[in-house]
Amino acid sequence: MPSHLVIGGISSGKSLFAELLAENIFNVTPNLTLHYLATAPMIDDEMIKKISIHKERRSKHWNTIEEELDIYEKISNLPKNNQIILIECITTWLSNMTFNQIDITENVELLVEYIRICKENHIIIVSNDLGESVISENKETRFFQQLNGNINQQIAQITDNVHKVIAGINLKIK
Repeated sequence: MPSHLVIGGISSGKSLFAELLAENIFNVTPNLTLHYLATAPMIDDEMIKKISIHKERRSKHWNTIEEELDIYEKISNLPKNNQIILIECITTWLSNMTFNQIDITENVELLVEYIRICKENHIIIVSNDLGESVISENKETRFFQQLNGNINQQIAQITDNVHKVIAGINLKIK
């Protein structure tokens, strides 16, 4: 089953596009289960509101899995076929691992390998495109932007489809 990387800037509409993509696959393909793996921590009122908006717009068909760090464990424990797995979002997951000083390389390798070999499930991955941002004066920010860009490139190479969302409009680039 095809895999998708949905990439875009902050508030570009990428999450909504990914959710609609998953719902469309669900509506036309019998016997699938929808999973939404959410990586965002509820750290303040703004994030709580954003998470609430995301939850409210999803239909009752979704199984929500909240996991900030070990997303590989969560997705690898799902059934090996007839699933739609939406991971939202790689950039937030990367930020969580950075903040918690978790081994990023090993976790990214596990996720990339899972995506590469998992052909019996639909996998939709959402990530931010930080490459169009201003080059920061802050060394740590530049490192994070480069790390996020490298992960996006790895995922883009192995997914069947890559979508760039700009102002709510999908541009399929692969």
